[in-house]
Amino acid sequence: MSNIGKTYWAERLAAEAGFEHVNCDALIGEKLISDFKENIVAYDIAAWMGQPYEARYGAASQKYMDSENAVMQTIITRLRGAKLTRPLAIDTSGSVIYANKDILRELAALTRIVYLETSTEHTAELFRRYIEHPKPVIWGGAFIPRANEAPTEALQRCYPLLLNDRAGRYAEIAGIRVPFEQHEDPQAGPDIFMRR
Repeated sequence: MSNIGKTYWAERLAAEAGFEHVNCDALIGEKLISDFKENIVAYDIAAWMGQPYEARYGAASQKYMDSENAVMQTIITRLRGAKLTRPLAIDTSGSVIYANKDILRELAALTRIVYLETSTEHTAELFRRYIEHPKPVIWGGAFIPRANEAPTEALQRCYPLLLNDRAGRYAEIAGIRVPFEQHEDPQAGPDIFMRR
């Protein structure tokens, strides 16, 4: 999920274990650059995409997923191609779970998919980070506002539903599951992924 620590751990794998960090957010941004006047980071993409209650969200989220599918297909082609000189730490977006089924099957076959689990107690913190520093989020049908419910109230109520739905999806494809207390442990190192 966004803000759970994917980039942090990919950077540590690169710095401490010799992996190449493949930043999918940046690659998706490159695909979407024609929609922007300046260089983009995840927060700008979030502003462009908007929230699920905004009119532009449907078309923008579809364009985002089209770009994500293209990026993931390029990475798969690379994995199938010439021998890699070092292992890749593929830092996906949290929405990779909504990629085409063929892409997810290929990823599972070619890589060790790591699921950084969250905790029930951490859900409120993830939502706070999402509101304070928005990232593009594909809601996958989890945003279901009620009649007369303010948009921000609907977001807050539906966010745990999104996390719960994704938890099942992530667990289904993951080869490695790292419990929240392990990947959040300040003493933890990249070996939490290697020894499983």
